[in-house]
Amino acid sequence: MIERAGLIWAIVNPDTQLEIEPFLKGYDEVLSTFGFKDWKFFSKRQFKGPNWKLSYDGYLGYYHVPVLHGETFGRDMTNRGVYFTWGPHQHIKTPAMTPGHVATETLGYMAAIADRPEDEWDLETLSYGVWTVFPCISIASFGGGGRGVMISQVIPGERVGESTTFQYYIMENLPATQDLAESAEEQFAFLQEVVEREDIAQA
Repeated sequence: MIERAGLIWAIVNPDTQLEIEPFLKGYDEVLSTFGFKDWKFFSKRQFKGPNWKLSYDGYLGYYHVPVLHGETFGRDMTNRGVYFTWGPHQHIKTPAMTPGHVATETLGYMAAIADRPEDEWDLETLSYGVWTVFPCISIASFGGGGRGVMISQVIPGERVGESTTFQYYIMENLPATQDLAESAEEQFAFLQEVVEREDIAQA
């Protein structure tokens, strides 16, 4: 077990021959952009699902978003993604931007900062999107109540058709007001509902 980028990395199989440093492929250095070592725990949830690979599939791409999530948040979203990889790990961003901004197929959100000096790059743009730690951990950025992420971990169950998803919500700063706290709680409750009622149900 080691700590990198403000996260604890562990291998649960005591008999594994996997060496964690080569496995990370420098991905921990990229994740350090978030600054997780200074972030705060907000809440957690867990729920049951089908086979872990099916349960995790929804975190791996945007191709399903406009259809599966069309009634909740994905109606106007693109089904395309811009992928970056480090060994088996990946970061996916959407090339879609807010009105008035231009995104490219190769740069995605980075197009908004690519021509500026690195010391002017904002962390929100650099870290936005969905990050996969192979094989079954997702880090997804959200903004309800303040800058935060949902860390989802899908663990296989005792039977091949079973899994448990653990979701941890951490925030750059804990909400300073009751309104912000309620906004964050609403955001995370909504995310759980979407995952359970749409992604998990479809799987």
